[in-house]
Amino acid sequence: MREEVIAVQHKLERGLYALAGAAQGNRGFTADHLEDFLGLVLPLLGSPIVGEGAAFEAVHALAQCLPSTLGSHGLAVARALRLVELDKYGEHRIPLHVLLDKALDSLLSL
Repeated sequence: MREEVIAVQHKLERGLYALAGAAQGNRGFTADHLEDFLGLVLPLLGSPIVGEGAAFEAVHALAQCLPSTLGSHGLAVARALRLVELDKYGEHRIPLHVLLDKALDSLLSL
C-alpha cells in the first residue's frame, strides 16, 4: 500500500511540476485558461502528500499569470490560497491565527 501511495505522489508531482513549467513558459496561454488550471490544482493545495511542494509551486506559477499587479505578487497569492485550503480541510498544523499573521507580514513586506 505504501508503495502505491508513493507512486501516486510521484505522478502527481511530475504533473504539477510540468504544469508549473508550462505556466511559466507561456503566460499568455495560461492566463486564458487560469480557471481550468486552478480547478485542477487548488484541491491538491491542502493535501499532505503534495500540498507543501509541487501543488504550491504550481499555484505560485499560475498566480504569476494573474493580470496586473496581482501577478507580480504571485507568491503572496499562492500563500493565501494555501492557507484557505488548509483551513477548509482543518489540516493546518499551526494555529490559523499564526499562519494569518505570517501571511499578513509577508504581504506588508512587498
